[in-house]
Amino acid sequence: MALARGVLDLPNARSSHGTSTPRGGGIAIVLVTTVAVLILALARFFEVDFFIAIAVGGLAVAMIGFADDHRPLPSSVRLMVHLGAAIWEFAWLGGLPPLRLGSQLAHLGWVGNVLAALGIVWVLNLFNFMDGIDGIAASEAVYVVLGGAWLTASGDAGGVMTVALVVAAACGDFCCGTGRRRRSFW
Repeated sequence: MALARGVLDLPNARSSHGTSTPRGGGIAIVLVTTVAVLILALARFFEVDFFIAIAVGGLAVAMIGFADDHRPLPSSVRLMVHLGAAIWEFAWLGGLPPLRLGSQLAHLGWVGNVLAALGIVWVLNLFNFMDGIDGIAASEAVYVVLGGAWLTASGDAGGVMTVALVVAAACGDFCCGTGRRRRSFW
């Protein structure tokens, strides 16, 4: 679709590729992840509220990214959507849960919510700098979400580990799948 519509990433000084590369491939990751997580929510693998929180925020980020792939948007617009999605997550889920530090729980309150929201926005924007190398953003996402899954494995994270594993699987297939135009970053 990207090739047919001319939605291409043209090489520039920051690019590692020498030819035009199709943009918008992340939509496959978004669709697979959304459907898989919806099925898990309907099967009561975790609370539907959790699905709503991550689906609304995640789809907002995906839509602004897809729009930006087709017609570059101002960074301020993307930043506001990213910040809005992060705030939505915490508002819908009741804020950042306490952090376990050994046998103790640390309640970070509103400071934790602000830092966590800024962390989400920061991570989202790190991916904007990973253009130009086939599969690098998807490969990095695999490592990030597997790290998140590992961090939540010992506690009750309300489905976070499961969703992280679903995202890792979708991204892993994207960056390492077979096909004429796919190449592995690994």
